[in-house]
Amino acid sequence: MTVGYVRPKIGDNIAIYKGRRYWVIQMTGHDAIECFSQNDCDYLMYDGLFGAIMALIDKQENGKFKGTLMSHVELSYEFNSMEDAIKKLPIYADKYYKSI
Repeated sequence: MTVGYVRPKIGDNIAIYKGRRYWVIQMTGHDAIECFSQNDCDYLMYDGLFGAIMALIDKQENGKFKGTLMSHVELSYEFNSMEDAIKKLPIYADKYYKSI
C-alpha cells in the first residue's frame, strides 16, 4: 500500500525543510497557513500524513528553539538547534498522539 502525503499551501512563506512526511515552514510572509501567521510563531511543522500542522516552533532569545505540539494541553520542548527540533518533534508527537 502506498501512503500519499498532503503538501501544505505555504503562500509567500518559506519551506526550510521538506521531508517526505514533515515540512518546516518559516513564517516570513504575509500569508497565513491554516489560522497561523508570523504573529503566532516563527516556524510551523506540518505533518503530510495527516494534512495538518503538528507543532509551532519559536526561536528563543538564548538561540534555542521551543517546539509546542498541537494538543489540548501544553506540550513544549526545548531544542539546541532547528535540526534537533526537526528530528525529535515527530518522535514526541507520535508518542503523545498514540497515548491519547
